[in-house]
Amino acid sequence: MKHIHSLAIAAAFLAVSSCQSGPDPDSPEYAVRTWQQLVDENHFAQAKEWSTATTQRWLDLMTELIGEGDTTSVTQTVFEHLDCSVADSTAWCVYQVREEGELIQDTFWLVHRQGRWLIDLKEEALDMSDQWIEEIFPPYPPALPDTTGQ
Repeated sequence: MKHIHSLAIAAAFLAVSSCQSGPDPDSPEYAVRTWQQLVDENHFAQAKEWSTATTQRWLDLMTELIGEGDTTSVTQTVFEHLDCSVADSTAWCVYQVREEGELIQDTFWLVHRQGRWLIDLKEEALDMSDQWIEEIFPPYPPALPDTTGQ
Protein backbone atom coordinates (compact mmCIF):
# COMPACT_ATOMS: atom_id res chain seq x y z
CA MET A 1 0.00 0.00 0.00
CA LYS A 2 2.87 2.33 0.82
CA HIS A 3 4.32 1.60 -2.64
CA ILE A 4 1.05 2.61 -4.37
CA HIS A 5 0.94 5.85 -2.36
CA SER A 6 4.52 6.70 -3.49
CA LEU A 7 3.61 5.97 -7.11
CA ALA A 8 0.57 8.24 -6.86
CA ILE A 9 2.71 11.10 -5.52
CA ALA A 10 5.29 10.58 -8.26
CA ALA A 11 2.60 10.52 -10.95
CA ALA A 12 1.06 13.73 -9.59
CA PHE A 13 4.48 15.41 -9.57
CA LEU A 14 5.11 14.39 -13.19
CA ALA A 15 1.69 15.60 -14.27
CA VAL A 16 2.23 19.02 -12.66
CA SER A 17 5.79 19.26 -14.06
CA SER A 18 4.69 18.46 -17.60
CA CYS A 19 2.09 21.24 -17.50
CA GLN A 20 4.76 23.81 -16.63
CA SER A 21 6.86 23.66 -19.79
CA GLY A 22 8.27 26.87 -21.24
CA PRO A 23 8.44 30.37 -19.84
CA ASP A 24 5.53 32.23 -18.26
CA PRO A 25 3.60 34.03 -21.06
CA ASP A 26 3.76 37.24 -19.01
CA SER A 27 7.56 37.13 -18.67
CA PRO A 28 10.30 38.99 -20.54
CA GLU A 29 11.79 35.62 -21.52
CA TYR A 30 8.56 34.65 -23.27
CA ALA A 31 8.52 38.00 -25.12
CA VAL A 32 12.15 37.55 -26.25
CA ARG A 33 11.62 33.98 -27.43
CA THR A 34 8.37 34.85 -29.23
CA TRP A 35 9.81 37.97 -30.89
CA GLN A 36 12.98 36.18 -32.00
CA GLN A 37 11.03 33.27 -33.48
CA LEU A 38 8.85 35.68 -35.46
CA VAL A 39 11.93 37.54 -36.73
CA ASP A 40 13.69 34.27 -37.58
CA GLU A 41 10.67 33.28 -39.68
CA ASN A 42 10.51 36.77 -41.29
CA HIS A 43 7.07 37.49 -39.80
CA PHE A 44 7.99 41.10 -39.17
CA ALA A 45 4.41 42.42 -39.02
CA GLN A 46 3.59 40.00 -36.19
CA ALA A 47 6.89 40.82 -34.43
CA LYS A 48 5.77 44.46 -34.34
CA GLU A 49 3.11 43.46 -31.80
CA TRP A 50 6.00 42.63 -29.43
CA SER A 51 7.97 45.81 -30.22
CA THR A 52 8.40 49.45 -29.23
CA ALA A 53 8.30 52.18 -31.90
CA THR A 54 12.09 52.07 -32.41
CA THR A 55 12.03 48.30 -32.81
CA GLN A 56 9.11 48.59 -35.22
CA ARG A 57 11.22 50.90 -37.42
CA TRP A 58 14.00 48.27 -37.41
CA LEU A 59 11.43 45.65 -38.44
CA ASP A 60 10.34 47.94 -41.30
CA LEU A 61 13.95 48.00 -42.51
CA MET A 62 14.10 44.20 -42.30
CA THR A 63 10.87 43.95 -44.29
CA GLU A 64 12.41 46.13 -47.03
CA LEU A 65 15.65 44.12 -47.07
CA ILE A 66 14.26 40.58 -46.75
CA GLY A 67 10.52 40.70 -47.35
CA GLU A 68 7.63 39.78 -45.10
CA GLY A 69 7.28 36.03 -44.69
CA ASP A 70 10.09 35.22 -47.15
CA THR A 71 10.73 31.53 -46.55
CA THR A 72 13.99 31.38 -48.55
CA SER A 73 15.96 33.00 -45.72
CA VAL A 74 14.40 31.57 -42.55
CA THR A 75 16.78 31.10 -39.63
CA GLN A 76 16.47 29.43 -36.26
CA THR A 77 18.04 31.13 -33.27
CA VAL A 78 18.98 28.74 -30.49
CA PHE A 79 19.61 30.46 -27.18
CA GLU A 80 22.34 28.60 -25.35
CA HIS A 81 21.72 30.90 -22.39
CA LEU A 82 18.91 33.37 -21.68
CA ASP A 83 18.66 35.08 -18.30
CA CYS A 84 16.25 37.95 -17.70
CA SER A 85 16.16 40.51 -14.89
CA VAL A 86 13.35 42.96 -14.13
CA ALA A 87 13.36 46.39 -12.46
CA ASP A 88 9.93 48.01 -12.38
CA SER A 89 8.76 48.37 -16.00
CA THR A 90 12.16 47.63 -17.56
CA ALA A 91 13.81 44.28 -18.20
CA TRP A 92 17.03 43.08 -19.75
CA CYS A 93 17.74 39.60 -20.99
CA VAL A 94 21.35 38.56 -21.39
CA TYR A 95 21.66 35.81 -23.95
CA GLN A 96 24.23 33.68 -25.69
CA VAL A 97 23.94 32.20 -29.18
CA ARG A 98 26.48 30.31 -31.24
CA GLU A 99 27.22 31.75 -34.68
CA GLU A 100 29.66 29.94 -36.96
CA GLY A 101 31.12 28.13 -33.95
CA GLU A 102 31.65 31.31 -31.94
CA LEU A 103 29.69 32.00 -28.74
CA ILE A 104 28.18 35.50 -28.97
CA GLN A 105 26.72 37.30 -25.95
CA ASP A 106 24.36 40.25 -26.16
CA THR A 107 21.38 41.79 -24.37
CA PHE A 108 17.73 42.37 -25.21
CA TRP A 109 16.14 45.39 -23.55
CA LEU A 110 12.42 45.36 -22.85
CA VAL A 111 9.79 47.72 -21.48
CA HIS A 112 6.46 46.77 -19.93
CA ARG A 113 3.58 48.67 -21.54
CA GLN A 114 -0.14 48.01 -21.46
CA GLY A 115 0.27 44.68 -19.71
CA ARG A 116 2.94 43.13 -21.94
CA TRP A 117 6.69 43.10 -22.41
CA LEU A 118 7.98 44.73 -25.61
CA ILE A 119 11.41 44.43 -27.24
CA ASP A 120 13.10 47.84 -27.12
CA LEU A 121 15.99 48.02 -29.59
CA LYS A 122 18.17 51.08 -29.17
CA GLU A 123 18.54 53.73 -31.90
CA GLU A 124 21.97 52.31 -32.81
CA ALA A 125 20.18 49.27 -34.25
CA LEU A 126 18.68 51.53 -36.90
CA ASP A 127 22.12 52.69 -38.07
CA MET A 128 22.51 50.28 -40.95
CA SER A 129 25.49 51.43 -42.94
CA ASP A 130 26.02 50.23 -46.50
CA GLN A 131 28.98 48.16 -45.30
CA TRP A 132 26.82 46.40 -42.67
CA ILE A 133 24.12 45.66 -45.23
CA GLU A 134 26.68 44.24 -47.69
CA GLU A 135 28.14 42.01 -44.95
CA ILE A 136 24.72 40.50 -44.30
CA PHE A 137 23.44 40.57 -47.88
CA PRO A 138 26.41 40.28 -50.27
CA PRO A 139 25.81 41.37 -53.87
CA TYR A 140 24.35 38.63 -56.03
CA PRO A 141 25.72 37.18 -58.15
CA PRO A 142 29.13 37.48 -56.54
CA ALA A 143 31.92 38.92 -58.65
CA LEU A 144 33.76 36.16 -60.49
CA PRO A 145 37.53 36.22 -60.83
CA ASP A 146 38.97 37.21 -64.19
CA THR A 147 40.06 33.95 -65.82
CA THR A 148 40.93 35.41 -69.21
CA GLY A 149 44.52 36.18 -68.16
CA GLN A 150 44.41 39.70 -69.60
